[in-house]
Amino acid sequence: FLKQTTTLKLLDCGNRIFDAKLYKAACIVYTFISNYQKLAITLMKLKLWQEAIDAARKANSLQTWKILCFTCVDEKQFTYAQVCGLHIIGVMDYLLDLVPYYEQYTYFNELITLLEAGINMERTHQGIYTQLGMCYARYKKEKVMEHIKLFHNRINLSQLMIVCRENRLWEEAVLLAQLYEMYDTAIEIMIEYPSVAWKHNLFKELVLKCSNNDIIYRSIDYYLYNHPLLLSDLLLSIEKKINPARIVERVGTTHDISICETYLQSVQKNDIQVVNDALHNIYIEEYNAPSLRDSVSKYKLFDRQTLIETLKNHEYIEFRRIVIILYCQNSKFDQALKLS
Repeated sequence: FLKQTTTLKLLDCGNRIFDAKLYKAACIVYTFISNYQKLAITLMKLKLWQEAIDAARKANSLQTWKILCFTCVDEKQFTYAQVCGLHIIGVMDYLLDLVPYYEQYTYFNELITLLEAGINMERTHQGIYTQLGMCYARYKKEKVMEHIKLFHNRINLSQLMIVCRENRLWEEAVLLAQLYEMYDTAIEIMIEYPSVAWKHNLFKELVLKCSNNDIIYRSIDYYLYNHPLLLSDLLLSIEKKINPARIVERVGTTHDISICETYLQSVQKNDIQVVNDALHNIYIEEYNAPSLRDSVSKYKLFDRQTLIETLKNHEYIEFRRIVIILYCQNSKFDQALKLS
């Protein structure tokens, strides 16, 4: 019968037999006409997993591999499912179908095992590395950081960052933002989730690359209220990006301006009055006459009259001697002689 019937009629016959669930008979027909796609699917119905895979190799059809893979997942035949899956994840559309198919059954470990095998294939692509990272972020959080460090140049950074943020992986999200050159975003994450994401040296490095002035000054406020002893170090690192007068006003309004003394000393070379006045007040509080004397001798822009009024009756004699210098600078030599 088989030899005397055309292939087209045999295919129709085989399909009818298949629909009648006479799978062994259908196998005979599909084998005879070398229809390996149908044969592979039929062998799966008979739970002849290895034979089905052998037939699928001959069929060389992505759709056949997909059907076999999903059938193996349904039957919890994960070893065979992986063999089939590796044939389809090299194509992005099939990969995006496969991942949620595993996830709907909560077969997370099996999915990760498949994707881990996939990144070692010759036909690997960015989507596999990205999907693996996303699975780590959802189901094996301890592996995300290492994955990013190893494969950041093969990952879709923005997609993985979204999933990391959804799963509250803030340290990993900062790293991804840094790699993607989204420095403003990285700083915002560190400010919002400092217990896990903030690192002082990294913060300094990234804020220097920020383009948004609002983020820069928000960073200063964050340090002012959370890490005041490190504020001066931060300010020194971004000295060229900030306005010293604005810093004096911002800090002095709510805090002791002395917490940024080192920064003020660094920018004093620009001879800015509010900076000089702030430093003079710090030196007076600290009874630091040598620094005050040096400042009034080197720099011109400061409120001389207010400083004179503050120092001329001061209990500390070294400060009263500085008043003599100030009078001389104003050519008030008679008053200088009275104090000498």
